[in-house]
Amino acid sequence: VYKRQDQIALRDGRPWGRRLRPATIPAPGWKPRGTVLIVGGTGALGGHAARWAAASGAEALILAGRRDPGPALLELGIPVTTITGDLTDRDQVAALVAALPDDLTAVVHAAGVGEDTPLADLTPARIAEITAVRVTSALLLDELLAGAETVRELEAFLVFTSVAGIWGTTRHPATAAADAFLEAFTDRRRAEGRPATNIAWSPWAGGGIAASAANDGSLLRLGLRPLDPGRAAAQLATPAPVVADVDWGRFLPAFTLARPNRFFAEVEPATTPAAEEDSGTGDALRERLSGLPADEAERELTDLLRGHIAAVLGFPDTERIPPSRAFREIGFDSVTAVELRNRVNASTGLRLPATLVFDHPTPAALATLLRQRIVPDGSRSVLDDLDDIERRLAGETPDTITETRLRIKLRALLTALDRAGAPAPAAVPAPADDDDELLKFIDTHLGRG
Repeated sequence: VYKRQDQIALRDGRPWGRRLRPATIPAPGWKPRGTVLIVGGTGALGGHAARWAAASGAEALILAGRRDPGPALLELGIPVTTITGDLTDRDQVAALVAALPDDLTAVVHAAGVGEDTPLADLTPARIAEITAVRVTSALLLDELLAGAETVRELEAFLVFTSVAGIWGTTRHPATAAADAFLEAFTDRRRAEGRPATNIAWSPWAGGGIAASAANDGSLLRLGLRPLDPGRAAAQLATPAPVVADVDWGRFLPAFTLARPNRFFAEVEPATTPAAEEDSGTGDALRERLSGLPADEAERELTDLLRGHIAAVLGFPDTERIPPSRAFREIGFDSVTAVELRNRVNASTGLRLPATLVFDHPTPAALATLLRQRIVPDGSRSVLDDLDDIERRLAGETPDTITETRLRIKLRALLTALDRAGAPAPAAVPAPADDDDELLKFIDTHLGRG
């Protein structure tokens, strides 16, 4: 049940695995009217929400944020009130709530702060700042609005989060944690019979807290296309839990490489983008290397790899790429690993797995593999055999008995490797195909009897 699951819920003693699936968009169920409060309304995302609300029926807007809005947000054709302040401060939020008109019908929470820092580089103070802007402001509004005598029952409470809280990210870890909390927060409001909708957005094009990530090309390589503001804002009328423009064929292989799971099992099938292979290039490279000694061939392949690595990571030259330095230390992750694999496939004419840089952890080690594949000398290594096994498993799903046999053999091999210098364990006989015999075999040889 738990195999390849990274989001599990236990309900009534039963485990449930979370899934992302295409949404069936219902007919519009909520249309803005009266006064709408937009928290974070002076920012780029809040501004998009303000323009949509003004065009969709809202009679007045209150934009609350940390800075003054641009002049365009003050000319929406309806009355616009702006309030600047710190919405993580209880007294300031209480003053905001006390000033709200009695025709307030909806709250849109779009507050946030930019983040593009790996978890290891985040300080506790920075994590607190990021989470407070997103979480504390929402909790204070929830509490103080519930006790405000001048505010009638709301028709909508929309909370804007990001896909970081849905499927995780290495670039925005504090945002992911805050947004996962906000998703639970909206679930709690609904369970209490109060309106609440969480909309998780992928990055929008243009300005905003995710602008650099959306526009620098890094997310495009991952398969996340920046959302068109006009099309994205239209989803506010029929909110879906996740709104993202995803190239699934590019996204899934890269995202699930480092941590395969079944969260995406029901979305569009993953297809790895085909490398733009040039058989002529591969043939020319093979011909050139075939006349060289092995060490010279590997030096040439190492130089070729270093050029690809520099292009993938955006380095101006190859000076920062020593042949013996690990790919992880150079800056590779699952996304750039797939991009490098595609480039190597295109320049060599080979079909190499997406796990290439993890299986062969340095440019020198990868160059050795390429030399053996392009101009084989008749010898094979143990790693070559393991690569063959990996390719076969990627293309087929073994039955239960075959999978059990494979696990037993692999565990025996690991045990042999752990016993450095010690004799290998005695050969384990293969179990019979009969299920009862297989269970007896497991009890005997795995020590469960």
